[in-house]
Amino acid sequence: MRFRLFAAVLVLLGLASGAWAQAGKINLTAKSLERTNAGERVRVIVGFAVPQARAPQGLGGKNAGQSARIAAIRDSVLEDVFGAALVDAARPGIGLLPDDRPVVVRKWRNTAGAAMLLTQAEMKKLAADARVTGIVTDQLRKPMLNDSTVLIGAPVVWATGADGADYAVAVLDTGSSHNHTMMTGKVVGSACFSTTDTTNSAVSLCPDGTDQQTGAPAGTNCPVDDPATQGTTEGISGCFHGSHVASTAMGGAYTTSDGLHLNGVAKGANLVAVQVFSKVTDPAQCDQNNNPPDPNSAPCLLAFDSDIISGLNYVLTNATALKIASVNMSLGGGQASAACDNDNATAAQEKNLIDQLRAQGVATVIAAGNESFTDAVSFPGCISTAITVGATSKQDTVAGFSNSSPLVDVLAPGVNIRAAYPAVNGTSYSVNASGTSMATPHVAGAFALLKSANPSASVQDIEDALKATGKPVLDSRNLLYKPRIR
Repeated sequence: MRFRLFAAVLVLLGLASGAWAQAGKINLTAKSLERTNAGERVRVIVGFAVPQARAPQGLGGKNAGQSARIAAIRDSVLEDVFGAALVDAARPGIGLLPDDRPVVVRKWRNTAGAAMLLTQAEMKKLAADARVTGIVTDQLRKPMLNDSTVLIGAPVVWATGADGADYAVAVLDTGSSHNHTMMTGKVVGSACFSTTDTTNSAVSLCPDGTDQQTGAPAGTNCPVDDPATQGTTEGISGCFHGSHVASTAMGGAYTTSDGLHLNGVAKGANLVAVQVFSKVTDPAQCDQNNNPPDPNSAPCLLAFDSDIISGLNYVLTNATALKIASVNMSLGGGQASAACDNDNATAAQEKNLIDQLRAQGVATVIAAGNESFTDAVSFPGCISTAITVGATSKQDTVAGFSNSSPLVDVLAPGVNIRAAYPAVNGTSYSVNASGTSMATPHVAGAFALLKSANPSASVQDIEDALKATGKPVLDSRNLLYKPRIR
């Protein structure tokens, strides 16, 4: 059983949808529509029509030209529609934002979109421009937490000398502990895209308090409770998530306080830590499944789609320099029963970036979600060119919480996974957790591991190898077989 990931090496060497409020270019959630009907300004993502150049082979040349075309068309549209009234908060040094003018809060180098704060009238005016492809709500997504390495055969690959060295795994999450034993000396990229937005009761978690920060410690974890002071609350629930995910994918050797020896799947790989979550203090945002919401659900961690797009844009810009093999996205929301590639402007931006990453040999690995759907996955796992991951137990049954549908590509262990809890006051810790969040980094790590074994392998080569050598596992809920990587 544990030799099948090694078999994948041999194979290689042988070579969100949701309910929208109105049709047309403007597609808002019911809550956003209610706010705009009341005259409020809401956060949206705007897509622009830009002729697509040939898929880039690197980050210079033609891709630089495409970035210039994106900027020229985006800026031209916004200038033509809003003129001097537009406030460009995507530039550094902007203070308090006015509430009586259109605002652009995010602009991206590698994909033709922007995040903006607009009124209903401003959206209609913008949508009237033929160069605008769509305007959608900038939605909030959650970490995919419902509450190994030996199982998937990693030690056999390590024995060949391939352990992910010289490659990196990018983790878009709640930030990752830079000084935990499993990550120390391995963080080669660090960034934060986190939003302060009063209309959504959101506060940025970037260490310097801004909405965007790059360079260490930008991508470090948000505040966590100190395990040494039981009974006290110093942090935000869920801030351990990114460290747990990152260490599962690429963590180095660590011995826990109770004597367990832990390693990540690609134990020799580096980490690109990208914080994309914000602190949200409104129970209605934190607990959208209950009415009234649980007042104790806040504060919580949620990620704006625009911050996730910013994270992907950062990874693409740095993919070659940092030798990124895979991107882990253990986050999402919504319910999609079919591929969502062209559903709206948000999906189009993420699909575009995922495709560009794939063309550069970088796999985007996304959690299927934990809502127990048997015919759907969460967004953005519904994007067809992503690698979508469901969770199994260590006894090879599909976890009851794991979303399942034909959109799931592979399965991996995701129940009771022991991995890093952020270091506090210089002491490293570990914790057990379950969820498709925990399954996904096994796969992201496997991509880095197999890339180090065969650097010329494409994303498709590695995906095919993992599927061909995986153990078929039956989901008794819908009678679908999917390969559990091994």
